[in-house]
This record gives sequence, C-alpha cells and structure tokens, in this order.
Amino acid sequence: FKRFVFSRGFILAIRTIIGLIFIYSGSIKLIDLYKFGEAINNYHILPHFLIMPFASLITVSEIILGLLFLLGIYELETGVLLIGLNIIFIAAMTSALIRGIDTSCGCFSTYGETLGIKDIVRDLIFVFFILWVILGGKYERDNS
Repeated sequence: FKRFVFSRGFILAIRTIIGLIFIYSGSIKLIDLYKFGEAINNYHILPHFLIMPFASLITVSEIILGLLFLLGIYELETGVLLIGLNIIFIAAMTSALIRGIDTSCGCFSTYGETLGIKDIVRDLIFVFFILWVILGGKYERDNS
C-alpha cells in the first residue's frame, strides 16, 4: 500500500495538481489585483495601506510557489511555504466567519460565492495533499 500511495507517479500527479491550482489561483488574482485587494480589505484584518502590498505578495507567492512545486524544485521548502500560505488563508477565513463578515473568499476569483466552511475545508485538503507530497519525497529518499 505504501509503495502505491508514495509511488513516484502518484506523488507527481498530486504535486502537479497542487502546483497548477496555485499557479491558476495567483494568475486569476494578478489579472485583477485591485479587485483582489478589495477582497482582502473585506476581511477587515489589515490596515488599508498594507492591502495592495499584501495582495501583490500573496499573488506573486502563489504563482512562484505553485511553479516551484509543479517542477519539484526545493519540494520540501516549497511545500512548507505553501502550507504556511494555506494556514494564513485558513486563519483569515476562520476569523471572518467567526466575526460574521459576509464576503467572498477571493480564492479563485475576485468575484465569487460567499465565504463558507467549504473554503476552509478545501484549504485543509490542500494542506493534506501538500503534506502527502512532502512525506512521499521523504519515503522515496529513505527507501532508495
């Protein structure tokens, strides 16, 4: 079972999907960075002067980390940074839900459905699969 779950092909498939998801997500936000900034502002977490720098940082980080993960470059480090990014997203979404803020997630589009628990669950699933890739790489190194 471990050989299949941590097989090179299976890990590659997961890594490819996760990498493409983050490249897509960052690219969509980059196309309309101002609108993504508005989505961030709707969370009421950051002071106004940090909104656009943070929007730019998140967008570029998603694209670069997605590309690195897709290509398997610095897989462990990239995976850890992607998990950190997801933890930031999960914390922001959880905070907004607890405070009853009615906003869109801003995750895959600057326009979208209202933020909900499904968005948090989706990001937790991303964390799970990123960990899977990291552990798969460790398994492969330990068993080669």
